[in-house]
Amino acid sequence: PDPMNYFHAPRPLLVNCGTSFSTFIAENPDRRDYANKGFTIGGGDGEDDAFGGGAAAELKLRSNFDPCAVWLPTVRTNADGKFSATYKNPDTLTRYRVIAVVLHGKRKFGSASTDYTVDKPIMLEPAAPRYASEGDKLMPKVLVQNNSKFEGTWEISLATTSITQAGTGSPGAPASRTINLKPGGAETVYFETKFVNTGTARWIWTARPLEIKGDANLTPVLARDLSDKAETKFEVTYPVPLMRQVQFVSMRNNGRHDLLNGLKPELLEGRGHIDLELSNSLLLEGAGAVDYLLKYPYGCVEQTTSSLMPWFAVRDLKSLVPGFRTKTESEVANAIQKGADRLLTMQTRDGGLAYWPGGNSAEKWATSYGGLGLLLAREHGADVPESSITRLTAWLVKSLTAKVDEQHSHYHWNIETRARALYVLALAKQPQVAMQNKLMDSADKLSPTARAYLALAIYYSGSDKANQHASAIALLKNQTPRQKTNHWMRHSADNAMTVLAWSEISPDTENADLAMRKLISNRNPYGHWRTTWCNSWALQAMASYARNVEKNREPSTLQLVTAEGTKTITLDKDSPTQSLRVPLQDGVKLVASTNGTAFANVNLSAKPRLAPTGAWGHKGLSVARRYERMMADGSTQAMGQPHVGDLIKVTLDITIPYALDYVVIEDRLPSLFETVNNDFASQSSRFRTNSDSRWNINHKELRSDRASFFINRSWRSGTRSISYLARVTTAGIATAPAAKVEAMYDPEQIALSESKTMTTLRKEAVVGE
Repeated sequence: PDPMNYFHAPRPLLVNCGTSFSTFIAENPDRRDYANKGFTIGGGDGEDDAFGGGAAAELKLRSNFDPCAVWLPTVRTNADGKFSATYKNPDTLTRYRVIAVVLHGKRKFGSASTDYTVDKPIMLEPAAPRYASEGDKLMPKVLVQNNSKFEGTWEISLATTSITQAGTGSPGAPASRTINLKPGGAETVYFETKFVNTGTARWIWTARPLEIKGDANLTPVLARDLSDKAETKFEVTYPVPLMRQVQFVSMRNNGRHDLLNGLKPELLEGRGHIDLELSNSLLLEGAGAVDYLLKYPYGCVEQTTSSLMPWFAVRDLKSLVPGFRTKTESEVANAIQKGADRLLTMQTRDGGLAYWPGGNSAEKWATSYGGLGLLLAREHGADVPESSITRLTAWLVKSLTAKVDEQHSHYHWNIETRARALYVLALAKQPQVAMQNKLMDSADKLSPTARAYLALAIYYSGSDKANQHASAIALLKNQTPRQKTNHWMRHSADNAMTVLAWSEISPDTENADLAMRKLISNRNPYGHWRTTWCNSWALQAMASYARNVEKNREPSTLQLVTAEGTKTITLDKDSPTQSLRVPLQDGVKLVASTNGTAFANVNLSAKPRLAPTGAWGHKGLSVARRYERMMADGSTQAMGQPHVGDLIKVTLDITIPYALDYVVIEDRLPSLFETVNNDFASQSSRFRTNSDSRWNINHKELRSDRASFFINRSWRSGTRSISYLARVTTAGIATAPAAKVEAMYDPEQIALSESKTMTTLRKEAVVGE
């Protein structure tokens, strides 16, 4: 191009905004946690009165450690340039920074900052783990500081839930230590803990005075003032993958059905439970897709869009899918808005969507899909700027002008992408009729999914409903089988798209019902459709089927026989689903009979024996993990016996036999470690590893319990290494779960490293220190 015209061409005014939160804050709100910043104070309910009532009952449990005390994005001053704001501090005892940025008129800007400190006489700073595994034995600590003028004796206690054994007592029983503190003094108290089960650990740390020296009397009011109580919460998981089996049982007309028939005896004899879901609707099978999508841990443009789909389907499937039953309208609206906001962080300058937040290059296949997510989010009430939709649809229209090479190995995928773009543009009220007609001319070359997209695009375009309906039906009736290819998206959504198209276009025929039964029969042994992509389309299809096809269902009454006795369960319009959890134990029994039609989803989860596992790989795919200690001069040596405070270099050696697309490499840390994120000044080390600069890592996430690296296109073959840093933060014995490398859209291509049991020691145990 001509340099002058190119570099001096008019450019639109725009601002690119980005956030680094996704690298350290979990996608799933249930997995987010805030660590203490300094010390903690205030808040809570005080229902656990350590002093038996009276004035001491005012002691508050500190549980809100949000690092941002208040955010006021828009404040208008008075004529003197002043304003006031009232807010409640979180429970963190620390120095707070106050930052103000001001704008006056069009050209005047200014900023100022100050700070203030929140403290109290007695302060607890717990150092609990951010996560743990069943079987771990840790030595968490709490720092107790005496800022008062009193010298005395304090009892420091740790109360836990039943999944934790503190000290030598029984699980759930509190443990305590007694310490002496002088004014201005501090002491660190350790507790021995063992995790005996999985779930959410809730710990309550308490400091209360037993005796005060000097002339002062330890009145209830003074005892309250010289006390402190803080809460920490974290998840305890199983370090070995659970053994699962799922089966779907169709029950009709008073026949007796042993719901345990077909389940593996070795699983029934293990530790775990059976989740039983009952319904008079075939759509009960949507539960597997919902569970998979809501718990999938990653967040690219496709996975973010797919994880939004359950929330779009809540209103249609709420009465049919047990996981939706308790969701409120505010929860649904909040989840949809958060998903839309994340999708918008992936929008590029030219209007398309990149695969990861902050990306500069739009992906055709992902833009049409993410665009559908944004349109549906707006339809369900999310705030999506019209300018973003305008830029996105303009990008999609432009993308349709590119030629699709019929000889290219990915021809059918590219045609599906084009057909999906036409469908999304039709939903956006910008139908591209000429391009639809052009694609119709090649209908014999279209896959079932492409035909369904095109049929839906035609159906939602223009006003000639009769002709559009006929053309759409013709596309759906004359399907040709999908041609097998070596494409990275190996699992197709053909069955789901066929259900969706028939349910939207011709719901009164038997075609939608036949397609739905075919979709159900195509589930994998775990009760879902293998990938986020396929599960998302299956869920959309089921929502449409519930909305348009399965409007009237006959009620059913079941007799369910368990080891505890017989239960009568009625499934009707007001209560179309029921669920219960049955623990695995000797004599477990599940036998059902019904006077009508009912369906059962039997989900068995069992814990395998806790023991280190060996490495495993698929067809030459493998991952091995190495630990080394970082020395002061930047050199490394074998980790040996690690101690609290040590800096550890973790290296993953990945062998890939052939090129893979969209690969995730994930390493779960032992609860003794925390990752070091060099992107943040508060965490960074002066040392760097190759994951800080490696060009072909498209996205990385260093979270409290794991390090994850994502590669859109892997190297062709051979072994490469990825390294990151971790700090030893806790003394104890813990399991380092296996590291994993997996093709996200072909879950059968997976490899695991060996797991191992690791021991760390307290820093003061080092000889000579």
